[in-house]
Amino acid sequence: MKHLHDCEHHVCPEGYIKCPRSYCIPVHYFQNKEYDCPRGEDELDVLINCPGYFVCASSNICLHPDHVCDDYLHCPEGDDELNCLVTCRSGFQCLGGAVTLDGYDVSIPLTDFRFVDSRTRYLDVSGVNISAVFPSFPRGHFYNLLKATFSGCSITHIDATPSSQNQLRSMLWIDLSYNFIQSVSVTSIFRYMIGLRTVNLSYNPYLVYMHNDAFSTYSTTSAIVEIDLSNTGLSAINSAIFVPLNNLERLFLRNTPLSEIRGDMFPAGFVLQQLDLRGVVVQHLYANMFTNVIIEQSLFTDTFKLCCPQLHNKNTPAGYCKAPRDPFSSCADLISEQILRILLWVNGFLALIGNISVIIYRLLFEKKILRMAYGHFVTHLSFSDLLMGIYLIIIAAADTYYRGSYVWDELQWRSSAACKVSGFLSTLSNETSTIFITLITLDRFLVIRFPFGQLRISGKLINILCILSWALGFLIATVPLLPPFDHWTIYNSNGMCLGLPLTNRRQPGWQFSTTIFIFLNFFLFMFIAIGQVVIYRTMSDTRINKANITNASSRRAQDLAIAKHLSLIAITDFLCWCPVGVIGLLALDGHDISMEAYAWLAVLVLPVNSALNPLLYTIPAVMKKWRLFKADTSCYVTTNS
Repeated sequence: MKHLHDCEHHVCPEGYIKCPRSYCIPVHYFQNKEYDCPRGEDELDVLINCPGYFVCASSNICLHPDHVCDDYLHCPEGDDELNCLVTCRSGFQCLGGAVTLDGYDVSIPLTDFRFVDSRTRYLDVSGVNISAVFPSFPRGHFYNLLKATFSGCSITHIDATPSSQNQLRSMLWIDLSYNFIQSVSVTSIFRYMIGLRTVNLSYNPYLVYMHNDAFSTYSTTSAIVEIDLSNTGLSAINSAIFVPLNNLERLFLRNTPLSEIRGDMFPAGFVLQQLDLRGVVVQHLYANMFTNVIIEQSLFTDTFKLCCPQLHNKNTPAGYCKAPRDPFSSCADLISEQILRILLWVNGFLALIGNISVIIYRLLFEKKILRMAYGHFVTHLSFSDLLMGIYLIIIAAADTYYRGSYVWDELQWRSSAACKVSGFLSTLSNETSTIFITLITLDRFLVIRFPFGQLRISGKLINILCILSWALGFLIATVPLLPPFDHWTIYNSNGMCLGLPLTNRRQPGWQFSTTIFIFLNFFLFMFIAIGQVVIYRTMSDTRINKANITNASSRRAQDLAIAKHLSLIAITDFLCWCPVGVIGLLALDGHDISMEAYAWLAVLVLPVNSALNPLLYTIPAVMKKWRLFKADTSCYVTTNS
């Protein structure tokens, strides 16, 4: 019982087999209709783990290497004594019914399989070019072959030849991945593998055609339980292919160019345990497109829309779909939460009306402020925030338009020009706002630090900085739309067309969005934060030395009031960016971010300053003018009296 102290690494002695990652049990306990392993693995048709030992065929009995080819049959089928007296070709190892590579130079094509013993059960020639001899096997050499690995062997076709069609009947598992196969025709070798259970055709990029009878055998029932067609060139699959595959459990179609999955892709009443559609971009959705197939365990997909119940058989159990959650959308609506819808409209109209009012007020009633740098920067900031309001209204209107039917129009919306324009506006607004707040902070620092105008932003420099700020914002927002980068999914990765990198999924273009939204904004806001600290300390020193202020006291007081006012703007902007930056860094580090947090950040936190900024820096100015107006009125009344 010493093995119980280190179950995972203990090697079982002769006569025992190892339960997966657990203790040893006697050989005769294996498949004796009683559960002896922790999870009953000894009664399942699985390979018992015994690293370094020889595993007997069919029985999973583990033998010490000393008992292989010792002229005594230990395995029930005697496979421990196969290939023991054969002369193996140089570069290969032939032992215990297995032929594998052992130092063979894979740059030399293999032109002959005659060195393989006819009793071989397992053959692995991965990486060797065997296109000249596949599948023209030497007659009588593969009657006992159970498992064959021909991965990366430069194979171009798999049509059976007279010498190969009758000697593959015992094959259970075949790996033909990473080859150059172009089609699976009606004469493929699969038709003669009546016991075949697993087929791996993945990473055959030129495989574009499969005949309807590609997997039909001369037996009435196909034994195939798993087919891997991932990363092939198949753009369509006919349901007739699946008719004879009534034992199929797992189908992998990952990263294939399937653009449509119609309701008749599977025969009626078809049942699968697993279906993998990750990387498949379905262009069109149809009601009950999976109506003919029941997926009992797992449907893997990259988009939530393929999980919508409107598409599936009513007998498919709940919880089967494995897809990333969309932070905003549901099968019915672009914005799934009612409270988020309300906030979207409220923030949008506040930003729209508020910033338009600010711009009109500045241009008509406070023109003198445009003589100063901060007046220009604040006005341009209003234009920038106005763009965020337009973006929010566009998204809110799209949500209303697609209400109740979003699942059918999701791809159309995300690939539309309106979505791209929306993403462009949100990025342009976000970046230019940050830049203008940085310029405002710089200007206030210079005014407070150099009260007598020794160093100021003035004249043509003001216009140059404004033009450069908008140019930089346009450049950043336009890059994801340019032809060299139009494969990026920055603006169409979600229904809100927002490029925030707040998930740990590495989608095309994530490096750019992370650089801009996280690192560039972090650098600018650090500059803003440091500037505000310096301004605050300068104002504190000024209050202490207030008695020393002479003729410039009125102007100084005005500058201090403006500095306090704009500090509030910068601080609120920083507080809104901070959670975005922190969550972005956590996502970059691989942490799983809550979709609810992403949604609230996108709808409430990020755009809220565009709605608040007009209130922060315009209402106080209006109130000041109102107080002055009332004071003037009072003086006028008193004088007349």
